Amino acid sequence: MKEPRISIITITYNSEKTVRETFESVRNQNFKNIEYIVIDGGSADSTLKIAEEYKDIITRIVSEPDEGISDAMNKGIGIAAGDLIGIIHSDDALAEGALEKLAQAWDGETDVYYGDAVITDKEGNPTHILCAKKDLSGLQYGFCLVHPAAFVTKKAYEKYGVFNKKFKCAMDYELFLRFYKAGAHFKYIHENFAFFRSGGTNQKYRRRTVDEVCEISVMYGGSKIKAYAIKIKKMVLDKIRPYVGKVFHNKRVQKL
Repeated sequence: MKEPRISIITITYNSEKTVRETFESVRNQNFKNIEYIVIDGGSADSTLKIAEEYKDIITRIVSEPDEGISDAMNKGIGIAAGDLIGIIHSDDALAEGALEKLAQAWDGETDVYYGDAVITDKEGNPTHILCAKKDLSGLQYGFCLVHPAAFVTKKAYEKYGVFNKKFKCAMDYELFLRFYKAGAHFKYIHENFAFFRSGGTNQKYRRRTVDEVCEISVMYGGSKIKAYAIKIKKMVLDKIRPYVGKVFHNKRVQKL
């Protein structure tokens, strides 16, 4: 089968502290049939200056105000011409050889290819592996994937839709649950595809993220009672985890 063209989208906004690492991770991929799109929200720092240093790999840069992360990602998806589209934010990075492994798994039929991601601390030092679930039946009540390690076909976006701008934190959960409910074909690949930095939007705005996940679960047919029970459980665990975190170990998190 002919190899896929892969579009990578990076969303930036005043990202000078971390974006170089993101750009380098794309430059260092062995797989070269890449289209690289940078969607910038109108940065006032040196983000765009740094991007100029990577013109050899960046296909297109768009810098203008947006309506939030979902809007920015949708802009990139609208521009992208690749068979597969991956979104790597400016504080995350592709793992070495990730796109080559993705291309090897390409079958022309799957809608979403997804794998695992290495969690890093705020300084970018690897700490754990966050594993996706091969069985996505639990997606109704919680996120089973890792967004930076998921790649969606252009055709799937055209068929099932893009990100819902209503959601500011759990927009990726809404997208993948919508795809799953509509019958999209997911394929799990047991590889680390990305480095996922701690302290992102979902953690900064944890309460809003939990609220949105609950709302989305119910919106797509989940039990309101169960969704709200899980929400309350998460809120309680968030409060006590700093004190008894080892007792409530997340089974999806593996030590390196």
